[in-house]
Amino acid sequence: MRRRWPLALLAALAGAVVWAAAIEPYHVGLHELTVPLAGLPAPFEGYRILHISDFESGTPGTRESQVSAIARRARPDLVAVTGDLVDKDLSRSDRIAAFRRMASWLGTLRAPDGVWFVQGHGERNAWIDLEDMDAALAGAGVRPLWDDLAVVRRGGAALAVAGVKVRDYGAQGAWRHGSGWARAGPTQRAHVLELGGPPGGAELRGRMRASTEADSIGVVARSTLGEGGDRFYLAVRRPDQVFLAASARGTIYARGELRRSPVHAGRWHRFRVRVDGETEARLRGKVWPEGEPEPEAWSLDYVDEGPGRIPSGRLGLYARGPGMKEFEDLEADGARADAWREALPSDAVSALAAKAPPGAPILLLSHTPDVFPDAARAGMGLVLAGHTQGGQVRLPFIGALATFTRLGRGYAQGVFAAGGTTLFVNRGVGTSRLPIRFLSPPEAALIVLEGA
Repeated sequence: MRRRWPLALLAALAGAVVWAAAIEPYHVGLHELTVPLAGLPAPFEGYRILHISDFESGTPGTRESQVSAIARRARPDLVAVTGDLVDKDLSRSDRIAAFRRMASWLGTLRAPDGVWFVQGHGERNAWIDLEDMDAALAGAGVRPLWDDLAVVRRGGAALAVAGVKVRDYGAQGAWRHGSGWARAGPTQRAHVLELGGPPGGAELRGRMRASTEADSIGVVARSTLGEGGDRFYLAVRRPDQVFLAASARGTIYARGELRRSPVHAGRWHRFRVRVDGETEARLRGKVWPEGEPEPEAWSLDYVDEGPGRIPSGRLGLYARGPGMKEFEDLEADGARADAWREALPSDAVSALAAKAPPGAPILLLSHTPDVFPDAARAGMGLVLAGHTQGGQVRLPFIGALATFTRLGRGYAQGVFAAGGTTLFVNRGVGTSRLPIRFLSPPEAALIVLEGA
């Protein structure tokens, strides 16, 4: 009897592996639910929304065929697609080709009020140009929502459909900080820690250390995260640029000079980053190994003099990667170096709410569920999101092992409510990172609206 237990355990483990790798990921189910929506006009009673997400695909295949069949049976009024249409591991050229194939497939889905799409991490601007995506979606008859809102009308009544671009909200608890110091642990996505108080500050000084070569670490300047836009200048060391380099979000440098001063993992380096100018924004930075004299020349000196330059904002710290990112001896000009806050994305959600017709309930499409608190504050009725794959691997009595959202593992899948706002998190169709699923089967969701 004792000898049979190890064999039974091995058989169970082998069966679980086969199920997780070869069976569960390829059986897309239909999840039907009814959602009450306050203020829903009578013509939209029983309105049917097919919500699909996270295909992570290179070309339509078995799972897409199953979704097509589900869509035909479900007879939706509208199809909502919340991003990650393509595999994030594809190269830039392969990714746009895959996006065109997948967009063409989306165009075969039928709904009277159309197929609507918002970008996921697989469709970020750094990988696929918005113009290329616009062209592919337009050719397929799919409607993108890039921080935009449209109105669906029936019988004189209106339903607002809004969509936000994907943003790096960051997982909860990424930073630990105190007076003059800050640390960020393993972070899959970029995280920013800003100096609190009113926007300001021209220079940030201190020392920093990244524990692995795969880490990105740096300083942001004139950040407007949470202040009406997702924009900042950045002096950063990355895995593919192991020196202090210039970058920017939301604007473009006109000219610049770069001296490649190495920033080695596992070693403390002193830094100084400065941004100033009104008619032009000038970002300068230098970095040098601790114990060595400060160099006279700047490692980087870049100028943004275009009409879209960032005139003001906050100083902050930037971290991304699998190791520990550490900052110490922090000093700032024009700002308190002991008042930190984790930076959130812009107020795009509230800006969208302001565009809706008076009295119209708002359906918000977002790749990540992280927008839920913002949507609740803005009084939106329903948020549809994906990104988590339901955890992809769930264990009995434990649940999802990881979801990579700032809301935490409790928001892996299903329905949540805050005030008058409902969030539905879709488990998605494909897989991310590993081609397996366990106790988190792929799904397409048919959501039926009813008056609250």
